[in-house]
Amino acid sequence: MFTKWILGISFSAIALAGFSQTPIIAPNFDYLAGMAKDTYLMGKASVIADYAQKEPPRNEPDPLFILNYYARQYGVDFALGETLMWHESRYCQELDNPKSTASGCYQFLDITWESLCQKELGVEDVYNYRDNIQCAMWLIGKGGLSHWRADPNIEWMLKNKGFIK
Repeated sequence: MFTKWILGISFSAIALAGFSQTPIIAPNFDYLAGMAKDTYLMGKASVIADYAQKEPPRNEPDPLFILNYYARQYGVDFALGETLMWHESRYCQELDNPKSTASGCYQFLDITWESLCQKELGVEDVYNYRDNIQCAMWLIGKGGLSHWRADPNIEWMLKNKGFIK
């Protein structure tokens, strides 16, 4: 048995007699990404705990801090909010979809943003993390997951991760 390092990740492989190639056991990248996220969150635990109690500032640069506050406020599973934001924009608050009017970290269509987020909730800027996350958690908390389930890729992802049946 030997260990090979590729991009800082340890791969263990077993050489089997009679085989010309060595089977490699590949790492689970979802697991590694989860470990990185868990380590990140543990390192920020005290700040996250603070944001569970008070509203984050309007210019807060970290979407996970903001998500933690609004997910708790509207009774939404943090993991659901984080998974949706990752799938929609990879946490990019300034993302525009070139094929539609979808914008921001949760990819709100203009009509949804104007009619629900601005008029009913009173948030202003689709490109601001706090406004975008607050509106997404508010909608999901009201049972509004259908805004994202229209995309078959998101529907599949939500089922695969166990958020819906």
